[in-house]
Amino acid sequence: MTHKLLRSRTLVSLAALLCITLAACGDDGDAASDADSDATTTTAAEAASANTLEIEMVEYGYKVEGELQPGLATVQSRNSGTEWHMAGISKLRAGKTVEDVVQALAAAPPGGGEGEDDPLEGLIEEEQIDSPGHLLQPGASQSLTVDVLTEGEYVMLCFIPAEGGGGPHYSKGMVGGFAVAGEAAEATEPEADITVTLADGAEPEGLPEKLEPGTHTLALTATGEASKDFLVAQMNSGDDVGEFDTYFEEAFEGEGRPEKGAATKAPGKILANTQAIAPGMTVWMTLEIGAGETVFLSTTNPADDEEDAEPVDKTVTVTVS
Repeated sequence: MTHKLLRSRTLVSLAALLCITLAACGDDGDAASDADSDATTTTAAEAASANTLEIEMVEYGYKVEGELQPGLATVQSRNSGTEWHMAGISKLRAGKTVEDVVQALAAAPPGGGEGEDDPLEGLIEEEQIDSPGHLLQPGASQSLTVDVLTEGEYVMLCFIPAEGGGGPHYSKGMVGGFAVAGEAAEATEPEADITVTLADGAEPEGLPEKLEPGTHTLALTATGEASKDFLVAQMNSGDDVGEFDTYFEEAFEGEGRPEKGAATKAPGKILANTQAIAPGMTVWMTLEIGAGETVFLSTTNPADDEEDAEPVDKTVTVTVS
């Protein structure tokens, strides 16, 4: 049983580790600036300051700062640890708490597998929060601005297995939370220097042939009928983005994996990513891009009722110099 927080294609296919079930990896449960802008158009940083949550990922927990109101909100995150980390975000049902989630996961059988009950059933809302969910490798940071977080309590989970075969990160305390409360935020949309359209089964449209190194904000709009995952990566010399499939399979699948230092052996750098942008939805992604060939990957996800359907990956490579 793979929890629905993990069904998104890019994080599942590029990172097979995210297909790990809640029960199959059980082990041993801790859980960043306010200012308003009057401008109709702002920089990403200015927009973020109006309604921002800062998430720092470490071994093994989240350090969360800031308060969110409903409406346009920015999630800024960085991985200050030495292992891969993720933020799988879901809204809690009314009256439920992060501590309820911690206790439910701790009580789940350590073996399990198919046929086991979902330990989070009854705790989280059925409607999935995909973006701003994301995966970050050590040293990476990104900013996502979305308009999907309604009033309520939210939980964050990291399902990635610990290096050295120590069980999933959530079992070591990497469970966090945040609240969305108050009146609707007056945050303004970030000013994007790149506008990208993500159509069904198509290459991402709107990317320039060349970019200068530095901070860039992409406005990502999904069209068509299917949700889209989006990822930006720079690969090691001679590798392509497909090498991440092999890397995650070899590094994270099997007993006792991943080994210590697995994060240092990646075939490149995933600079930024987010899951399942719904048709009609726009996500603003702000990231730092250094010099080099940069791959922008859009994945068209199969519908929930198309279990045997294959996702469709399309890439555009841009020279950053």
